[in-house]
Amino acid sequence: GAGRRGAGHLTRFLLRSCDVVLRPSDPSFGTQRWLPAAILALFTVVGFALYAPTFDSGFVLDDVLSVSQNRSIRDLTRLGTVLSPDPACTVGGRPLANLSFALNYSWGGETPRGYRITNWLLHASNAWLFFALLRTLARTRSASPQPASAVAQARVGVLGALIASAWLLHPLCTATVAYISQRTELLMTTCYVGCAVLFMRSTRSPQPRVGQAACIVVCALGMASKEIMATAPVALLLLDAAWVSGSVMAALRRRRAFYGVLALTWIPLALLLRDVGQRAVGFGQGVGVGVYALTECKALALYFAKALWPATLVFDYGAVFLAFDPVSCLWLVVPLAGLAALVQLWRYSRRAALGCSLWLLVLLPTSSVVPVAAQPIAENRTYLPTLILLGLLWCLLSRSPRRWAMAALLALLFPLVAISVARLSVMAEPLTLWRDTIAKAPLNPRAYANLGELYLGQAEWNQAAAYLAQAVALKNDYPEPRANLGIALANLQQGEAAEAHLRAAVALAPDRPAYYDNLGNLLLQRGKISEATLQFEKALALNPDFGSALNNLAGIYARSNHFKQAASLYARAISADPAADLPQLNLAAVLIADHRPAEAQQALAALLRLQPEHPAALLASASASLLSGDAQSALVFARRTIAARSDWPEAHLMLAKVSLAVGQPAEAAPAIQTALRLRPGWPEAEELRARLAHVPPR
Repeated sequence: GAGRRGAGHLTRFLLRSCDVVLRPSDPSFGTQRWLPAAILALFTVVGFALYAPTFDSGFVLDDVLSVSQNRSIRDLTRLGTVLSPDPACTVGGRPLANLSFALNYSWGGETPRGYRITNWLLHASNAWLFFALLRTLARTRSASPQPASAVAQARVGVLGALIASAWLLHPLCTATVAYISQRTELLMTTCYVGCAVLFMRSTRSPQPRVGQAACIVVCALGMASKEIMATAPVALLLLDAAWVSGSVMAALRRRRAFYGVLALTWIPLALLLRDVGQRAVGFGQGVGVGVYALTECKALALYFAKALWPATLVFDYGAVFLAFDPVSCLWLVVPLAGLAALVQLWRYSRRAALGCSLWLLVLLPTSSVVPVAAQPIAENRTYLPTLILLGLLWCLLSRSPRRWAMAALLALLFPLVAISVARLSVMAEPLTLWRDTIAKAPLNPRAYANLGELYLGQAEWNQAAAYLAQAVALKNDYPEPRANLGIALANLQQGEAAEAHLRAAVALAPDRPAYYDNLGNLLLQRGKISEATLQFEKALALNPDFGSALNNLAGIYARSNHFKQAASLYARAISADPAADLPQLNLAAVLIADHRPAEAQQALAALLRLQPEHPAALLASASASLLSGDAQSALVFARRTIAARSDWPEAHLMLAKVSLAVGQPAEAAPAIQTALRLRPGWPEAEELRARLAHVPPR
């Protein structure tokens, strides 16, 4: 009783609000111009507040490939490299998306905040473009012989603002906006909806060719963002047929040249798709066409259902496919019934059929018979299709905009916001996200692998090993968790089991240099020097600029006093990654050991220019200066080291050594005491204290 009374009060309040807002104060009804935009602006602010907690969340899944491991975005001045990323990464064949990542990197490096804010701004821009499209469609309709009244026009405008706000706040969009690597989807949608706006406005313009030319340019840019843009020319033709020309043939007759040029944008897309097989897309990926098509029948049903009510969202379903059994084959009923209904709908309502056809058309490239082996089901693919379904809803409601329709839409925004808040709180923390994914998709080995990798990064070896072992149990030929499981077991002092998993990872993926490097590190720890050397050399044969393998192999040469070979390898590691500090420190250590302090000081100076207060570089500079006979400079570096890191016993011991060298035993004594307090019983410090006892006081 109380719940029903509360719902009744809320309904009456919403209806009265809509009535007050939409009652014209004069016949011209000027509020129809600014009120819809004000409503959307208000909900844009709400949307920003919803997504703000996710801005500083760490990278997840393909974000690492798109940003951290994407070397093509490091230097914006090398535009050719930026526009031709590695085909195997998530931005392969998508140069516009990679350019946007390069711009983000030039502004803020690898800090996630800038990338996510850019994603949000694109999402908000897409909502405003969607609103502009709805207003353009409304004006196209109002150009009929019997234009709608001012009140009806105002209600259609407010209805459009509420529909655009519903999409802006829809929980299904969170899988795209908060997931950095889905920049491709966001940019493609910008171009897709932008094309529709430009085209529809060109149909009402006295100079249509200007709008059509802009539409073609934007369509070409979309092709460089994501492959789904291939459906845009067909979508524009259907939009023309349903809203302007009356039929497909009439549209082709009226704008034959425009559609001919628009079709040419498929040529650059075809060139960008040359390496699509390296992205686990296409035939020959180990997934049968029939199995994939059956799985996509389930995917289409899920996409449609979750657009209507997104109560349970899953970040990653994994590469899990349906088997041909009687229960799974029931999913075939869904698309067959949908297609039959769509055929009938075209007979009764072109515009309603257009919306349903566009929804299916946009999903067709990934939800048909062409396998996307790594991710057969992905909720981020519903970003643009959900917009299309909401556009269809606007089309149906705008025929006779009533107060109750707008009140219902306004009321719908509240549960959408609540679900989005809950979903974004999960996505704000990678550990929580992967735990949630495992709970909802317990057969997904990738979820266990990623959660285990997160624990591995936090040095929680037992938890990492447990989740990684589960990933291997679900998918025995999965190389990534096997390699990480080997690392976790090595840190748990289970060397034999660790070596078995690392060797299995190498056998499963013999083209990945990191796996040879990991195996070499373990063999080095187990005292198998010659085998470790062989593994590092194999890694470098695959990637001559692999910094970790160069650094590790150089360490083997340094320990055997082959200083020249070690220095050469360290120099190569520095050249491969000038920002990495470990090779520069190791090079300096080798040069000092080889009694080449001047060269060591040069190497350290380069590091100190980038990081002036780097404690290890300052300490090594003190050692090099002392070796070269410049004790005063060594004293300055030793003091700077302590200022940068006062809890480091090595820094205090260096200060003691240098103080004795410059004849200041009074400063050496407390430095030795501090070093022994930080590391009790340290033999080197005890020896220096014994020497200090024989130094006559000054």
